[in-house]
Amino acid sequence: MSIAGKEAREEYWNEIGLQAVMLRTAYVTGRTTEPCEEQIEAVAKYLADTSDGWNTLTEADREPFRETAAEILQVARKAVM
Repeated sequence: MSIAGKEAREEYWNEIGLQAVMLRTAYVTGRTTEPCEEQIEAVAKYLADTSDGWNTLTEADREPFRETAAEILQVARKAVM
């Protein structure tokens, strides 16, 4: 069983029947979905802020942070599958 599956079982342990299946499926789907642009941007901004600062970077300088953020989120997503 995946980490996300275990988390879903722990979160919805007291649900039974179809409702439990639906809640757990929704949880796992949300937990393992591809990161959206807003998530990537938030992580990229955090990475940049911990170095030189997001607002001081040009758009071209921000792109490596976005790429790193996307990779980090992808690794995190795969870890729970």
